[in-house]
Amino acid sequence: MQGKGQTFENQDILLDNGRFEDCVFRNCRLIYGGAGLVHMAGCSFDGVRWEFAGAAENTLRFMAALYQGAGEGGRQLIEDTFESVRKADAAGAGAAGPTMPGGAGGLGEPAGPEAAGPASPPEAPSA
Repeated sequence: MQGKGQTFENQDILLDNGRFEDCVFRNCRLIYGGAGLVHMAGCSFDGVRWEFAGAAENTLRFMAALYQGAGEGGRQLIEDTFESVRKADAAGAGAAGPTMPGGAGGLGEPAGPEAAGPASPPEAPSA
């Protein structure tokens, strides 16, 4: 969906792959599913409800599980991720987020120069 200078009212809006500039969202349900990037600039929001669905919802649940169940390494990864989001510019530079300490899923290990790979989920205990 796209909009420029439009007012959206009392609608469900799927944000994936959307581009919205100078739009007003009033009493809308804004849904992001994680299937594509969203561009928003100069928009205002009044009485909106934000929802995450599909891949986006799964990502948030995974982040919550890391924060709550992966010890200090998991908590620090999530805190660092939010800090990266705070510092990202509007184009998303810097929003990729930090990596897990140890580079290979080494939860709880101190971060060092070797921590440059993608974040890995914690290993499941052996049965």
